[in-house]
Amino acid sequence: MFKLIHGGADRRRVDKAGLYLKALDRTACALRDKPEDKLLQMRTVFYGVRYVASTVSTARDKSRWNIIETLTELIAQLTPRELLQIFPVEKTYDGDRWEAKDYFFTMDVLRKHGLDKPLGESVLDVLWDYTNIHVRLFNVAAMKVIDVLRHMSGRESLLEEWAASNGEKLTTYTLRRDSKGRRWMINNETGERQRVKARRPHWYIPRG
Repeated sequence: MFKLIHGGADRRRVDKAGLYLKALDRTACALRDKPEDKLLQMRTVFYGVRYVASTVSTARDKSRWNIIETLTELIAQLTPRELLQIFPVEKTYDGDRWEAKDYFFTMDVLRKHGLDKPLGESVLDVLWDYTNIHVRLFNVAAMKVIDVLRHMSGRESLLEEWAASNGEKLTTYTLRRDSKGRRWMINNETGERQRVKARRPHWYIPRG
């Protein structure tokens, strides 16, 4: 007699963002009491960056910016050697072939700065050139929040500003819902709108 055992990984969803946020809160509170504790500072940076990176799809509120700004200030106090201990550089070596940033590119940037010199005012430049998935998602989240804050103050987005500085003009659109829940894509220049309809998969069978 055989007994069927359903193997495989446990596919229950884990709230990683919530776990990282709790750990961030715990280490940040401890860091307030011991601001000179380098290990606590590095742990706070680790949990903070992982939290922001795990919530990049929802990083659109102003409160998220306070966390990102505080973490950036903490990272600025670290040296490249300490940052490497927290977030190792990805072992990709074909950057020259694809004209992309790779391990050699990032290490060259860090060495030029000085491996044992605090990042200081160079922190944003270094983070931008840092090839690590979590740091990369942290940067994406920061840009998304910045765009939201610029939009709230009536300014152009980062992409629009970049295009304008290069003599280009982008046509932007805003996605809105009406009172009936229908979605419309609105041209921000002309005001023209177009209905957005979600395509149903071929296997979908409406009920009733």
